Amino acid sequence: MAFTIPESLASRPRVTSGERKVFEALRDELPEDYLVYYDTVVRQRHPDFIVVGPGLGLVVLEVKKSTPSTAPTHRMIISFRIKRSETAQRPR
Repeated sequence: MAFTIPESLASRPRVTSGERKVFEALRDELPEDYLVYYDTVVRQRHPDFIVVGPGLGLVVLEVKKSTPSTAPTHRMIISFRIKRSETAQRPR
């Protein structure tokens, strides 16, 4: 389980359903040595998520409109992590 900042979204009134699903997927599926920041200010911008992890580096995510057919799943998140890890290990 990844470490998230904030710890939960309960105190955030304007969280969309898509952002909530992505938050839960990142928190629950990424390893504990990953950091997930939600709605952190970076140079006067508010990206939805910043994910930092060993072997991954830094990823900035912006969640767009979510419908049942486009909502992210845990499998999509895991797949991204696996593909990224395989890419990071290839010799250049």
